[in-house]
Amino acid sequence: MTQPLPEFRFPLSPGLFRILARGMGVSKDDQVLDLMTGSGAGALLLAQEYGCRVTGIDSKAADLRTAREAARDLGLAELVHFREMDPQRLELPSAVFDIVLALGGALTALGRRQTLERILVHLAPGGRVLFSDMIYLDSPPPGPVFEAMRQIPDPDGHPVQVRSNQPEPLVRIVFEQGTYHFETEADFRQLLEAMGYTIDFSLLSPESEWAQYFERAAEGAGSIDSPWNDPALRRSVAEEAGAFYAYGGRQAVGYLLLSARRSESEEF
Repeated sequence: MTQPLPEFRFPLSPGLFRILARGMGVSKDDQVLDLMTGSGAGALLLAQEYGCRVTGIDSKAADLRTAREAARDLGLAELVHFREMDPQRLELPSAVFDIVLALGGALTALGRRQTLERILVHLAPGGRVLFSDMIYLDSPPPGPVFEAMRQIPDPDGHPVQVRSNQPEPLVRIVFEQGTYHFETEADFRQLLEAMGYTIDFSLLSPESEWAQYFERAAEGAGSIDSPWNDPALRRSVAEEAGAFYAYGGRQAVGYLLLSARRSESEEF
């Protein structure tokens, strides 16, 4: 029986990740850095599919043990090297990685601007970054579109007004956990462009990816009568799913997948 890859712990399936990798043009010659690699799902998939060399970084020893065991079982130990390291204090060579992965909300967890600046240090000229992160679906319409909209009156004869799509307070409480703050896609794009990145593509995980994520999480928490049941995790999954499906989260929250590259110039 083929050894399965570790699963992503966010709304991204291996199938969609493969599409993203093809869109980035990943090759066996690429040197890849995977920040906050966790169980190593992204690092191992790229090594298995493309034969490229990957360095996975995380500060959690337990996750790294799982990742190393998976690399050994999959026969990928020579291609993927997992290192315990603070992602905010990377002891790695500069300008050598062709691709940097920052998946699972790594930018939000580590600080968006600081992490993007850190990535620039380690990316080779023309190197690419792929990140995934939660966002709020409240980006404003582009200026020309907004002006065009204002030429069309509403039923009462007044100019059309843009309506906010802010999430309900309960949705924010559940997903932000009193710790995080999520941006919109427009905010992300503005930050990347201001820092000199060129955006290649972006998309949102479809609702089916969210469904698979919640299903994986629920199965991982175990049922009440299961020997591996985890009541705290089960409650957390239930709260997230409730915020998403019952309190308007799927209308206001998205999961952004974005690829960008640094300039071919050595200067940044």
